[in-house]
Amino acid sequence: ELTGVTVDHFSRGGTAFEIKVGRTKDRSESSSSFPSTFETTQEQLSVSARRALTKNLQMRLGYEKLDQSVETTAYAPNQATDRETDSYIASFTGRDGPHIMQLSVRRDDSNQYDEQTNSTFSYGYVLSSGLRLGGSYATGFRAPGFNDLFFPGFGRSVIKPEESRNLELGAYLDQRSKTNPLGWHGKFVAYRNKVRELIVFASTCPDPDPQFSFGCADNVNRARLAGVTLSLGKRYRSFGWQIGADFMNPRDRTLDKLLPRRSRRQLRLAMDYKVGKLRIGSDIRAESERFDDAANTVRLGGYATVNLSAQLEFAPGWQAYLTVTNATDKDY
Repeated sequence: ELTGVTVDHFSRGGTAFEIKVGRTKDRSESSSSFPSTFETTQEQLSVSARRALTKNLQMRLGYEKLDQSVETTAYAPNQATDRETDSYIASFTGRDGPHIMQLSVRRDDSNQYDEQTNSTFSYGYVLSSGLRLGGSYATGFRAPGFNDLFFPGFGRSVIKPEESRNLELGAYLDQRSKTNPLGWHGKFVAYRNKVRELIVFASTCPDPDPQFSFGCADNVNRARLAGVTLSLGKRYRSFGWQIGADFMNPRDRTLDKLLPRRSRRQLRLAMDYKVGKLRIGSDIRAESERFDDAANTVRLGGYATVNLSAQLEFAPGWQAYLTVTNATDKDY
């Protein structure tokens, strides 16, 4: 269930205000050998103000409140199945001719973890023909999910949050516009992310408790995710296509091994064809082999899946969708 309200207001003084209130509820039930029910709820409030300080400099200030809770028959009694986070955001965006810069700072205050402050700085240089060169540096934080902490036979209360430092350099192409939606678009991006306490599945759990005999959630002390992402696409009136590839080196720096269940090569090809108000499409995704364990001794084969989709606008403002995931019924 998803409900929400967004209110925008632009004052005469030149300040734009935005308020968002939303609530999401997911319900699931498992009737396997380990029957369980889950009902997770997220309630979110966001308030922000945006104002132009000068002709080329804009400031945004914001506050967010996120309440997360889960009701389930799977967790042991007296587990802390709710979390509240208050976040404060400030960002500055400026442009001077071909130069684009952005600086943002975010502070999260959670009742489950200590206060966390992260920031992002990005710079771009716009060339002609829709080409932009740029890069960014950011720090990040991600709290573990409730299942990482509490799910029987998997979650462990000692799981720590992830902290990261991310560097990205790239070239970005987008020749599309309202008058010419048929232009080329694509990107070439190189990235290097260092993560402390990366949350992964460990097939051999470091906790000797028998309940974790099939594996558990674990932290990787030092991880590095480095690689290159490429994509290119174009539209020819009714027909459009896009191809993308990822080449990465997801490595456990402590063991000097590849991270479990992460492939080093991924390929995606998407195509769609539009006839009147009907659009049909296909999506092919392929991944190379991976390892199932931290020691890189158990190999998982590579695979490819095919997804199909259809979209029909049957009335003004109304659309119907049909999606078939893994249309060839590939086992992987």
